[in-house]
Amino acid sequence: MKKHVIAIALILVIVCLCGCGIIKNKSGIIIRRDSEGLVELRIKNGAAELSFDLDKWENLYHINTAVAEIQPGRTLKSGPFSVAGLSGRVKDARIGKVAALDAYAEEITMPAVLLLMEDGGLEWFRANPFMPEFVSFGKVPWLKDIVSLSYENDGAGEMTIFAKNKSGFRYDVRTFCSLMSVFKDEWVYEIGPGHDGDKHCIFISFSEDGKLSFRKGLLKMGDAYLFYAGKYTVSNIGNKPVLALELWDEWELDMSNPDFSSPPLLSGKYFFKSDGVYLTLDLAEGDPMNSSDDKPVKEYRFWQPSMSDVLPDAHNDSESAGIESKAFYVLRELCEETINYFKMGMTPVFTGDSETIDGKLCWKVNVGTDHDEHFVTEFIYAVNLDSMQVYRYDALEDEWIPLAMG
Repeated sequence: MKKHVIAIALILVIVCLCGCGIIKNKSGIIIRRDSEGLVELRIKNGAAELSFDLDKWENLYHINTAVAEIQPGRTLKSGPFSVAGLSGRVKDARIGKVAALDAYAEEITMPAVLLLMEDGGLEWFRANPFMPEFVSFGKVPWLKDIVSLSYENDGAGEMTIFAKNKSGFRYDVRTFCSLMSVFKDEWVYEIGPGHDGDKHCIFISFSEDGKLSFRKGLLKMGDAYLFYAGKYTVSNIGNKPVLALELWDEWELDMSNPDFSSPPLLSGKYFFKSDGVYLTLDLAEGDPMNSSDDKPVKEYRFWQPSMSDVLPDAHNDSESAGIESKAFYVLRELCEETINYFKMGMTPVFTGDSETIDGKLCWKVNVGTDHDEHFVTEFIYAVNLDSMQVYRYDALEDEWIPLAMG
């Protein structure tokens, strides 16, 4: 009787593990698959390898048939492919289709692969069988001490991946995967006009170690008249993640070994979101960063000076943004598909090449992932600066496809 009970229990465990898309074999290899069996990730000794079941891709989405008809002789490869660009050792993973993490989802949403690293951080990439290599997009900002990942419904009908930390908080990764550029440059919020066309601003810089620099000053002159420094953490209010800021007088802190024991001068919690260009902080509780007419300002829309050439003229000091910046602006502000890609941290590269489409001059822009070692082009676009129309190049059909514009 006991043997039967043990056998049934083992079967149930195996069924549960398979249902969760995980198998751990005798060699200690962790195997993760998506729910459709399109993608398999094998984790061994901290390294990750990706493989595709091309028969299932063909049965469900006819990808091999399309390639054979349009580009005879080209064959998609099933792998295995080594996942490059990782910051450390992989502990576990979760694979699932998350629409917000793949703007190119007209017919197929490419599975997202979230990697749980041994240090408790996350990295991610998309499992696209048309790509020749697979490189991590890098560390997902502001998420640490993660202990598990789950692929499930978000309660509003969309599938997503949740990351649970050691304190039991659960975070929707979609919120954080749009923040891949948060450490690249300082963030600027415009308070109001200053003298001679200058602007009073708040400048914030986030460090990966949780430290924070906060200044108020003039945008053009570069002169600051208020200096704060401190720390930030990510926590929850209800089911929403918040950014908690604590700031002290910078002149009273040794930032190489700061003492944060005294009461902060400013302490506030902010709901946050990012579209890949702007970082918006909404005051949830505590101190505001600024007041207007003696009323606290609750919403702060920050932008990065390093991206000023892709922002509207309100943030661009040059009289003419130029061809490159105008093309970037159209892609970042007016085209739904590319807007979604920039939310995920992708980068545009202006090639300087032009293309005549429908008898009109268009300028080509590559969009992809900027790694320390190299740039990976994932999509090629062309922008008509007169009509503000964007086209995507379809390599299979060898044609330019007009995209929906906002």
